[in-house]
Amino acid sequence: MTKRLQVFILFVCIFINLSVVLPQLFVSLGLGIFIQNAEDKNLIFVISAVSLAISALLWFMVKESKAVEKSIKVQSSGH
Repeated sequence: MTKRLQVFILFVCIFINLSVVLPQLFVSLGLGIFIQNAEDKNLIFVISAVSLAISALLWFMVKESKAVEKSIKVQSSGH
C-alpha cells in the first residue's frame, strides 16, 4: 500500500468517525442539560417514544427499486 493511499484512508476514517461522534456529542450534551433542568424525569420516555415513532414513519417511506427486488429473487433461487 502506498503512502498516499494510507494517508487517504486515514483522512476518510477520521472524517467518518467525526461525522458520527460529533453530532452524537452535541445531541447528548444538549438533551442532557434539557432533561437535567426538567422537573419530570419521565420526559426521557416521551422523547424516546417520539423519536421511535418518527423513525418508524420514515422507515415506512423507504422503497426498494425494481432492480434490487429482481436481484433478491434471482439470488434466493439457490439451494
